[in-house]
Amino acid sequence: MPLPQHRLAIVRTLASPIDRRFYNSQELGLGRALLQHQVSTDVYVASTKSEVTETLIAEQGDASLKLIECPCRSLPLISQAWMPKVAQRLVSTDYDLIHVNESNEIESWRIAKLARRSNVPLLLYQGMHKPIEGRLQSCFQAVFDRLMLPSLRHNTTIACGKTQRAAQYLEERGFAAPRVMPVGLDPTPLETDTAVDWREKLSIAKHTKMVLYVGVLEERRNPDLILELAARNPEFMFVIAGTGPAEQKTREECDRRQLKNLQLLGQVPQNTLPDLYRNSDLSLLPSDYEIYGMTVLESMYFGTPVMASRTAGPESIIDHDRNGWLIDSMSVDDWNQTLLQVTGSPTTLTDVAKAAEKKIHEKLTWKAIAEDYSALLETAGRS
Repeated sequence: MPLPQHRLAIVRTLASPIDRRFYNSQELGLGRALLQHQVSTDVYVASTKSEVTETLIAEQGDASLKLIECPCRSLPLISQAWMPKVAQRLVSTDYDLIHVNESNEIESWRIAKLARRSNVPLLLYQGMHKPIEGRLQSCFQAVFDRLMLPSLRHNTTIACGKTQRAAQYLEERGFAAPRVMPVGLDPTPLETDTAVDWREKLSIAKHTKMVLYVGVLEERRNPDLILELAARNPEFMFVIAGTGPAEQKTREECDRRQLKNLQLLGQVPQNTLPDLYRNSDLSLLPSDYEIYGMTVLESMYFGTPVMASRTAGPESIIDHDRNGWLIDSMSVDDWNQTLLQVTGSPTTLTDVAKAAEKKIHEKLTWKAIAEDYSALLETAGRS
């Protein structure tokens, strides 16, 4: 059996821990896809535990994917991670590439310095495409850019943006020749034997158009816009799956307006999500700011086209009028006009749904993206 060709460390430089069962982890999705290229990946994440814990997630041949949970402190006020034990593990393991996230993270700067001293190439993977808002964050950003950003630029071997906007933001911050490497979908955790007829479960007639929103209920996702669309289109059934800070307000407003054609499901079990997408005719994502948009990938993967606001993530996934629709404003009139236009033609919906599914399967799964990433590993090793 051949030995692994490469060893990769992905450090999630955020202070928030992740549940190892979380199906939508970008880092674990990439690591799982890289197994087919005989790349062993260690994913480092923040943990509330006092000691480092290591969990084997998957393996293929001699290559493995491990989740390494490391003690972490969240620096007060600025919500930056401090993960002191990560450096010890990185130094003691013979990695071919170290991968960090975001160009304004203290851990990214610290690990980049360590990578340079250890003569290990570093890849910076950027999602944000504009500065963080808020007075305190702006002050921190100014200090970081003055004291740490030059070093981070110098110690970065390869800079990648998740979207074209993110790559452009890296260029504006002085990184040389940033490229675009999109986020992929890992369908493996969504593969299930569970079958749910959501239309029957929710008493939605077969001929009724089912319009879906999946995600966190928060103000930036504009749940009020979905409520207004439901009020204007009583012949459709609108379904919202998810919880969040705006959930209670949304429920109260739904009751106040007596919207019988809107159902709030709360948190939906992961193994029932595929059928929820498949049973729907259309998905909505009316977001003010979207770094990427994993629910867009999911919906399109299961053959349900998406109407989304033109933010960084959706515009990098959706080709307008070919495999989905991008709306340039948050005007309810604009959204309603597009909704009526696309649902008024069964042929349009069917053709766009097929094109949406085709694009994700062929170009935007981690399996497809891993081909380019493994090539980056080769390039980094020769640089």
